[in-house]
Amino acid sequence: MGGKESRKPARHQKSLVLAERNAHRLAELTSQLLDFRKTEADQFGLSFVKADISALLTEQINNFRQEAIKNGVQLNIELPQESIVAFVDIEALVKIFTNLLSNAIKYAATNVKVIALPAPATEDHFAIQFINDGKGIPLEFRDRIFEPFFRVRGNEKPGTGIGLSLAKSLADLHHGSIHLTSGETNLIIFELKLPIRQKIEFKLSSWKKK
Repeated sequence: MGGKESRKPARHQKSLVLAERNAHRLAELTSQLLDFRKTEADQFGLSFVKADISALLTEQINNFRQEAIKNGVQLNIELPQESIVAFVDIEALVKIFTNLLSNAIKYAATNVKVIALPAPATEDHFAIQFINDGKGIPLEFRDRIFEPFFRVRGNEKPGTGIGLSLAKSLADLHHGSIHLTSGETNLIIFELKLPIRQKIEFKLSSWKKK
């Protein structure tokens, strides 16, 4: 009797953990859907403030280290010597980073590398590359991967199917872009490119138009 009774709490605990995990996934999906619908309806208003992009990116990389370890993936970052500073909507940029990092780790075989490239003196944009060594993306699907709910056939990885679409929409609202610059096996590269300045910028201290 005692052995059977002792196993019940363990089963109950496992059920609670599973229920909590499913609830978290549902909440995440709902949040992603709401954010995506807002961008479609142009209701996702952005406030562009001066931010240290290198620091924001490093923080998100650190937030994903446990997930990378859980997936058996080595996660590395390369930053320029001088921090990249630009006017961005911090909340929106974090959502972009989160979706691109999650996607890279999910589909990587063993490695993910994030490379931040400073803007050349002759340009007004900076770029960040999210690189993983996963399976190649067939040519016929490369123009469709940013479509909401599109999933490549044969892909059994769990996901909402809107992460890349949301990231691209938020990059567009920054007057920037996200492109798949390489879809070859072992070299999947998504490049985020954003402007350094925006037409309307705010100072965090006074919240007045600059």
